[in-house]
Amino acid sequence: MHHDKAVDLEQMGKPEINLYYNKTKGGVDSLDQLVHTYMSKRQTVRWPLSYFFNLLDVAGVASFVIWTLQNPLWKENKKHKRRLFLEEMSE
Repeated sequence: MHHDKAVDLEQMGKPEINLYYNKTKGGVDSLDQLVHTYMSKRQTVRWPLSYFFNLLDVAGVASFVIWTLQNPLWKENKKHKRRLFLEEMSE
């Protein structure tokens, strides 16, 4: 997408690729924040286990997003809907 070395002079000579990255990086930060709220991660020295815990957390967030899009009135007036969803999903 960014094959040239274009520079935006209004932003003190920053390359356009860096400006584009800074403008669009919010999705990863938002996902990390959601994952951090209800994590299953445990301390381990085995990287596959750590990878599995992270995969489980990201899948929990993704499944919650899909579920709420399909069922917008599910537990409409409740707080901590994601926690309730994860509890019901684990059962």
